Amino acid sequence: MMRIAKFVFTCCIMTLVVLAEDKEKDYYFYKPELDYGSEALFNPVSLIINCSFDILRNGYGSRDVRLIQFNNGFRNVNRILWHADEVIAEYNELGEYNFWRDQVFPIGHELKAMGWWPNYKLHLIGEGMICRKLSEWYDYHGVSWPYFWAVVNTAAFQYLNEVVENGPIKYNSVDPIADLLIFNPLGWALFAINPVSRFFSQTLNLDFWQPQPVYNPANGVLSNAGEQFIGRINIPGVKRYQVFYSFGIDGVGGLTYKSPTGNNYSFGVGLRANRLKESVLSGQRIVYPELEPHFAFFMDRKESLLLSITQTSVKEMNLIINCYPGLAFNRHWGFYFAVYSFLGPHFGITYINSPLGLFLGR
Repeated sequence: MMRIAKFVFTCCIMTLVVLAEDKEKDYYFYKPELDYGSEALFNPVSLIINCSFDILRNGYGSRDVRLIQFNNGFRNVNRILWHADEVIAEYNELGEYNFWRDQVFPIGHELKAMGWWPNYKLHLIGEGMICRKLSEWYDYHGVSWPYFWAVVNTAAFQYLNEVVENGPIKYNSVDPIADLLIFNPLGWALFAINPVSRFFSQTLNLDFWQPQPVYNPANGVLSNAGEQFIGRINIPGVKRYQVFYSFGIDGVGGLTYKSPTGNNYSFGVGLRANRLKESVLSGQRIVYPELEPHFAFFMDRKESLLLSITQTSVKEMNLIINCYPGLAFNRHWGFYFAVYSFLGPHFGITYINSPLGLFLGR
């Protein structure tokens, strides 16, 4: 029954995607006129790097990409998806856990039962928005069937992200089921609808502020890759300030000041998932985040990020600074600096036409 449901659901999503190609081509998220900041770095290749390896930001295992067990990850994810009904049944038999309450419907309120929270904000809204923005990128560059290829691209890097996470794992987990079979496809379908994209773009001012991924060929470490989003709402009667919420592996809320010069300055506080806690019950892998206080400062121009400074500091310090192309004297080069209590200092350099920069550090 589950296999038939998955096939029917996939057919429905692909039908909606095909219908989306006939809609008016409005660019709600992609801004081709901006040749600086995070917007200038947006393309399918940079998305593959940032989104496929986002899990590495959680302090999850080694960041040495040479040690990632891709083959084992492929087998694990494929087994979980193919036997989704059995995996869900095993999870529900644990007693205190329930797949629909913990992963799908916003009912569970204990930390270990709130898997639905990242599913809604990252996989439904975040991945849906990325898919729509990527389709606009393809359309601007003259690619036929842009929404179809955006779905293919988005599905590929989200699948790879699950593979990276499940590489060293030999147990079942319901996370890939909720992410890949429910929330991601719903996000693609949702943002194919123009009024929905218009609402998130013009009312909630949703943007994708990707980091600047960097690689150290000396030790195989990939750092600073990930997904980061921000939404901002105008305050009635207030011209210069907005309320914002930034989310990725963190959740930060605060205020944005819109300066007369055209630059926007945002400062907020919140929580960040520094590491993932893991337990195994009856062959089921249960994962939930270890949260710590988090502080963030952003500077953007026309919603293209130029500077971000974030810090998490309780058990482990994470200070991360991203200076994007166009911030300083040169419009082509960006810089990355970080200090980690468990990795030490990082210093990297990025180039506007390259999806991957270089850095020194471990």
